[in-house]
Amino acid sequence: MANSLLEKLTSHLEEGVLVCDGDGYVLYANRAAQALLTQTLDWMSARPLDTWLRGRDGLLWPIDGKKIQREVNYRDINGHEQWVNARLSHLPVLGRDGWVITFQSPHGIPQRLAGIEAVTGGIARQLTEHLEVILENASKALLGDLTEEQAAPIRKILEAGQSAAILKRHLNAVAGEGGSLVKKSLSSVVRDCVPLFASILGEDLELSINLNSRDDWVNCDPDSIRLGLVQLAEWIGRHHTTKGNVEIEVLSPQSSAGRVRLRVADDGPAIDQDTIEKLFQPFAERKNHVGLPVVFGIMEQHQGRLLVQSEIDEGTVFYLEFPRVSAPKKPSNNKKGAPNNETVFVIDDDPNTLEVVSLLLEQQGFKVITASNGVEASVVIRKQHHQIDLMLTDAVLPGRSGLELISEMRTLNAAMPVILMSGYPAEFMGGQVKPDIPLLGKPFSPGTLVTRLRTLLGASS
Repeated sequence: MANSLLEKLTSHLEEGVLVCDGDGYVLYANRAAQALLTQTLDWMSARPLDTWLRGRDGLLWPIDGKKIQREVNYRDINGHEQWVNARLSHLPVLGRDGWVITFQSPHGIPQRLAGIEAVTGGIARQLTEHLEVILENASKALLGDLTEEQAAPIRKILEAGQSAAILKRHLNAVAGEGGSLVKKSLSSVVRDCVPLFASILGEDLELSINLNSRDDWVNCDPDSIRLGLVQLAEWIGRHHTTKGNVEIEVLSPQSSAGRVRLRVADDGPAIDQDTIEKLFQPFAERKNHVGLPVVFGIMEQHQGRLLVQSEIDEGTVFYLEFPRVSAPKKPSNNKKGAPNNETVFVIDDDPNTLEVVSLLLEQQGFKVITASNGVEASVVIRKQHHQIDLMLTDAVLPGRSGLELISEMRTLNAAMPVILMSGYPAEFMGGQVKPDIPLLGKPFSPGTLVTRLRTLLGASS
C-alpha cells in the first residue's frame, strides 16, 4: 500500500525520488530517478545506497541525522562519473526509520530541459532546410541582371535569412549540437573572446582577466564557446544594473584526470535557487530570447558541466567545466612573420564591428579602408581597387550584398583574396559561395580573423 501510494505521488515528478529504509536499502525509485541514475530498481535495492552514492567527503548520510542538501556522485551505466544535487530528508517508512532522497538534475537544471533539447534540435534541422532553399535562391538571383528596384526586396530576404540563421545557431546550442571539436588551450580561446565580452558588458562593469593557466587543453568548438560567452555577458549586463566588477579566470585541473574550469563571476545581486533553475529555460527571462540555455547546450556539446553559485553580498559565479586533454606536440616549422602593410578593405553596416575590426587590423600592421554600405563600397571598388590587397565584407549590406561586391571586385581583379562574413554557413548559400570565397562566421575572434587574413595574403603573394 505504501509503495503504491508513493508511486502515485512521485511517478510523474520531474525530480528523481528514492525511498530507503533505515539500513540504507532502496525500497522505491520513481521513473525520473531511474532515468537519472541509469539503473533499475532491482540493481539499486541490492546494495546499500551509500556504497554507490557519495558526497565529496566520501559520505552520504548526515552525521546528525537531520535533513541535508549536498552534491553527490555516482557512476552511470557506462561507468562515467556523474554529479547531482540531492536533498536527504528523514522520514518514517513502513512504520520505521527511513529516508527520502530527492534529486535535482545536474547543476540545478530541471530535467524537462532534455525535452526542450529534443524539440529545439528538430526545429533547428527544419529551419536549416528552409534557409538553404531561401538563401541559395536569393543569392543566385542577386547575381543576375537585375535593376536596383528588383534587387532591393531580394536583399531584404537575405537580411531576414541572416537573422533566422543566427537564431538557428542558438537553437543548435540549446540542443547540444555544434561544430566539430578541435584541441585548443581554453585560455587562448577565451583570450580571443575578451574584447567582445568586454564590449557587451559596457563601461559600468570593470572586467579583470586571469588566463595564465597551464595544462588547460580541451577539445572544443571555439565558435560555440564564443557564443556561450556572449550569452553570459548579456545576462550579466542585464542582471548587474549598477557599477561593479566581473572576473574571468581559467583554472587548471588539480589532477591529470580532472577538468579545466572557466570561472565567470560578478559581484551583482544574488539570485535564489528557484531563479537559478529558471535561468536555463528558453524565453524564461524575455520573449524571443533563448539566453542561458544556449550556454547549457554548449556544455552538453563539449561533454562538460555548468555550475552556478550565488550568495548574498558575493554575487553569482558560473563554472564551465571541460574534460581535460593532453597538450599537442609542438610543431617544428616556423610561422610566417607579420604582414608588410597590406591594405584590407573592410565593409560592414554595423559601426561597432567596423570600428573594432579596423582598430584590430591597424594594430596588426595592416592599412585599412572602410565602407558602411554596399553603394559606398561599390564606389571604393571602382576607384581604389588597385590599392586593395584583400577585401573583407559582410554578406548582408544595405545597397549591395557581399556576393555582389565580390563579383564586382573580381571583374576588376580576378585574383583578389576575399573573405565573406556571415551569421550563416556556406551551404545555406548553395553554389554561390565557391572555395575561393572563404566564409568567416559571426561572431568571430580577433585571432581567427588575423589568422585567416595572413593565410590568404601569404597564399596570394
